[in-house]
Amino acid sequence: MLVRDLHNLRELYLDGVNISANGSEWCSSLPLAVPKLQVLSLSYTQLSGPICKSLQQLQLLSTLHLNGNNFSSEMPKKLMLLPGLQSLDVSVNRLLSGTLPEFPKTSVQEFLSLYFTSFYGQLPDSIGNLKLLKELELRDCNFSGLIPYSLANLSQITHIGLSSNHFQGWLPFFATPEEKHQN
Repeated sequence: MLVRDLHNLRELYLDGVNISANGSEWCSSLPLAVPKLQVLSLSYTQLSGPICKSLQQLQLLSTLHLNGNNFSSEMPKKLMLLPGLQSLDVSVNRLLSGTLPEFPKTSVQEFLSLYFTSFYGQLPDSIGNLKLLKELELRDCNFSGLIPYSLANLSQITHIGLSSNHFQGWLPFFATPEEKHQN
């Protein structure tokens, strides 16, 4: 068990701590122990196996950073769609795979980093619903197909990383705020 009976804990940072647990043993009781958790950062902790589906029960999560571990199997889509999730980083987990979900128009996500994973498939057109997104880092994955024109809807975007995938076609036109007002 990673933590227990910390019902008022809002933020948990264990970056760089060698937890080295496998499977769901590290997080199965987490939702009961820390039900009000908003930030969970377990970067470079030597965790492995599948990402525990019980994390989906942490409905108040705004930040989830699990980068730099050894996770494998499919990323739970429900976890990527938590209603208040603003920052998701599962990068540098080479054996972690999955496809992107259909993003709702109500998404509040500002940061999405999946680089150096095995995510695959096409980018959904609904990626344009991430209106608050500032950073999108998808390089060194297995994405393919056309880059959706809806990326141009990301008016807050400051960084997009799409290199080393299997995309085809053209990048959409990103209009400046001044150009948008002229139309």
